[in-house]
Amino acid sequence: MSTEKILGKILTRRGFVRLMAKAGAILSTLPLLRGIARGSVEKKSHTGRATVIDRWGGAMLLKNGLIVDGTGKKGFVGSVLIKGDKIVAVTPAEVKTAGKVIDCTNKVIAPGFIDAHSHADWHLPIVGHPELMSPFTAQGVTTVVAGNCGYAAAGFRKNSPYMKLISDRTLGLFQGPIKINWSTMEEYFTTLRKQWISHNLVDNVGHGMTRTSIRGFDPTPMRSAEMREMLALLGEAMDQGARGVSLGLQYEPGVFATKEELTQVASLVKKKDKILAVHMKAYSALSGTYPLKPFGEAHNLLAIRDMLDIARQTGVRLQLSHLIFVGTKTWGNYEKALAMIDEAIRQGLDVKFDTYSYHCGASHINVFLPEWFLAGVPGIYNDKTAMLKLRLEAKAILWLLGFGFEDIQITYANHPELNKYNGMFLRDIAKERGL
Repeated sequence: MSTEKILGKILTRRGFVRLMAKAGAILSTLPLLRGIARGSVEKKSHTGRATVIDRWGGAMLLKNGLIVDGTGKKGFVGSVLIKGDKIVAVTPAEVKTAGKVIDCTNKVIAPGFIDAHSHADWHLPIVGHPELMSPFTAQGVTTVVAGNCGYAAAGFRKNSPYMKLISDRTLGLFQGPIKINWSTMEEYFTTLRKQWISHNLVDNVGHGMTRTSIRGFDPTPMRSAEMREMLALLGEAMDQGARGVSLGLQYEPGVFATKEELTQVASLVKKKDKILAVHMKAYSALSGTYPLKPFGEAHNLLAIRDMLDIARQTGVRLQLSHLIFVGTKTWGNYEKALAMIDEAIRQGLDVKFDTYSYHCGASHINVFLPEWFLAGVPGIYNDKTAMLKLRLEAKAILWLLGFGFEDIQITYANHPELNKYNGMFLRDIAKERGL
């Protein structure tokens, strides 16, 4: 089964997550192939139970585990026989071997999991730091879907004058940015092939980083020539192996993209028969990425509606990234959100979503800044009127959401004078600084 087919199944079956959560521990990270291969003999024991006798020698046996093969079929207690890098038997029968035996009683034997949303494309090129990816392996993840949120590691204009903007986004990874010595997706994949990487990679090309390589964080609408160049670069990346395009609509420059621009990107993805993965414009009932309208539709629902409209218009396969509900005042509209998605599916749209089972998320701090403010960075920091407006707007949104500065923790400030506050919450930092 190809990675693409496996990915399609996982992204279309919500029950997979529930099944895996109940299953427990994972022992195998190899693809499972049913059946008994040549080199083994099957016999009936005196108890009437079939017995498989290993004739290879030197094999490894995972014995008496609950086998869940990822196909949706009911799990069964059995054994998996491995020879070298191949699985040679998956069977409920008793297996006899002179090789190594691991008792998997009360454990689960399963194929490697696919992490449907990661940013590992920025970690995999870093040599000498296996600890970046070992937590994935420890959880049974063997394939990562990366290049998400418009923030991918390749698909750039060659010799772009804006590479520093892209490189600076990696600051904090081991005291400095990643040295990016590639532009295209093909060059990026070639870099990875030249060095050993620990996981399978399903990569997207990021609309945001490709756009940045053409015009930086310019908030104005794209010119026709720029649009043609961006679509050409995104198309080239998909032709070179990217499985789709990702959007990051809460980050610059994706936050500045017009609906017309996004529709053209979606049409290209549809033409290439790929997937459009979207970090939407809002995940809370109120967000600075939409105008504040009293008694208007919740912004997170509006964000879903915007993307469903584009999917209806273009027919693109749509993946809504990390569908979460930020702030206690947002929690109550989850049923409406799911109903919107279910209705779209009933209408024939190919739309799915992923989520995570944590009570917090991680992002750049500018995700809390409204679009109008990001459009003026960096000069706007010196505008006292704008800063006052930002302060009042932020306080109002956070108060109305049931989400405050006491809920925002800085993991890495990325500034020599501010790194001492790493691990602290904004409210406590403000108190310490007398703000």
